[in-house]
Parts: sequence; C-alpha cells; structure tokens
Amino acid sequence: MQRIRHLRPGRTFIQALLTSTLLTGCYNLLPSNGGGQANPPAVRTVRPADIAVPAGYRVEAVATGLDFPTAVAFDEQGRVYVLEAGYSYGEVFTVPRLLRLEQGGGRMEIARGESSPWNGLDYANGAFYVGEGGGIGGGRIVKISPGGQVTPLVQNLPSLGDHHTNSPVVGRGGYVYFGQGTATNSSVVGTDNADYGWLKRFPQFDDIPCVDITLNGRNFQTGNPLTPAADTVVTGAYQPFGTPSRPGQVVKPSFQPPASPAVLRLRQRMV
Repeated sequence: MQRIRHLRPGRTFIQALLTSTLLTGCYNLLPSNGGGQANPPAVRTVRPADIAVPAGYRVEAVATGLDFPTAVAFDEQGRVYVLEAGYSYGEVFTVPRLLRLEQGGGRMEIARGESSPWNGLDYANGAFYVGEGGGIGGGRIVKISPGGQVTPLVQNLPSLGDHHTNSPVVGRGGYVYFGQGTATNSSVVGTDNADYGWLKRFPQFDDIPCVDITLNGRNFQTGNPLTPAADTVVTGAYQPFGTPSRPGQVVKPSFQPPASPAVLRLRQRMV
C-alpha cells in the first residue's frame, strides 16, 4: 500500500483526454418538463458525417457496440485500448473490461474487474493504470500488466456515492495522479442519492471535506426512502442521511480515507 497525498493549493493539474466521443453524461433523474419525447432505436446507426468538425478533420468509426466505454489509451506500438466501465447510473451493472482493438474490427480482452465502474485509463512504462470506482466496495487504483495481471496500488477510497475514483495519469517521478469524486452534488445526502442506488447500500456514507468546515446549522427536511412508512427526516451538510447539523459545528477533514473531492497522488515503484 502506498501513501496518498493531497495536492497543495495553487498547484495545477492538467489532464489531456482523448475520449470526447466516449464520454457519457450524468444520469437524468428528473421527469420530463414538456420536452420532446423519443424512443431509442433498436439498432444504433453510426454516421460520422453527422459530427461537425473543423475543416481538414474527418471522423471515422473505429469500434461500435461497446458496453459503457469510458476511456481510451495507446501503447508503444500505437495499438488502441478501450475501457468498458461495467456500470451506468440507474443501477445498471455489467462487467468492467480492458479491451484491445484489433485490425479488422476484432477485440481482445486484456483484463476484467470484479468491482465497477472502471473510470479512466492511462498507459505508461509497459503497464495500464485504471481508476476503479468501486461503487460496491470502495475505490481503487489498479495497475494491469499486458498479460492481464491486476495489482491494486491503493484501495478503500471513499467512492461509494454519486462520483467515483477516476482518471489516473502517470506523471514524473513515479507519481500516479487521479481524481476522487464526491458523495453528492451539494454535500447534503438526499432522496436523489436513493434514486442513484447507493444510499440504500451505504446509509452512513457522506461527503468528506478537505479542510475544516464550520456549518451554520442549515438542515433540509425530506421524505425517507429507507423506510416503508411515509415519514420524514432532517439532514444537514456533511452528515449521514437523517442526521441534522448544528450551528457552529466543525467538520474535520480526513486523510484515511482521503477527502472528497480531491486530486490525489500516490507514488509507486516503477518496474
């Protein structure tokens, strides 16, 4: 196990993504407000000409039929690798996989995971680095050999909520940088988190600040999706669901597990 460090304020972290055609948006939990309705086609037709690009560029479909693709990487030979997440918001679970795209449209499975989603992929020094969201058992950063051996570099990250461990990038000096997402969108656990699914699995999970947070005691009353009765609960920021906050209450940061949200780094021995 390796030590994780938070980046100090003022440092910048730039990550180049080559997955613009693979990224998926957040799952929409809101009902329609009068917009147009459409049923998805049974078979998706890929038409590169439908994508607007600047003059001198063209779009070509390299692979189709992937299952929740989230990232792409290249090895020294220029071969293409794609990451399938194994999860989509709305509680859709499949198998996370690392695939190599072969000439002629084939694909080879390099490795598969036991916990999803797999978010983010980098290739460096002859190995793959994958962010394992860990929506069931906590987040991890794993190193995968070309032969498919999966080695955890760090685990038990606070990745049980809306946003997960993701996007590892190998930098200088043997450091691996990655993002750690938040439990919620607002630091207040609510009924939307039950719709996402995780609140019923982890009712004591909430956001972890990076610095001391002094609360003003603002609380929110909602229905209680954890009980069959039509009762209500009151929840404050940085508290488990159904736990109110107090004016002046100070919430301390955590380093084991690390805070969320955060850009983190770990140092691992390069072999």
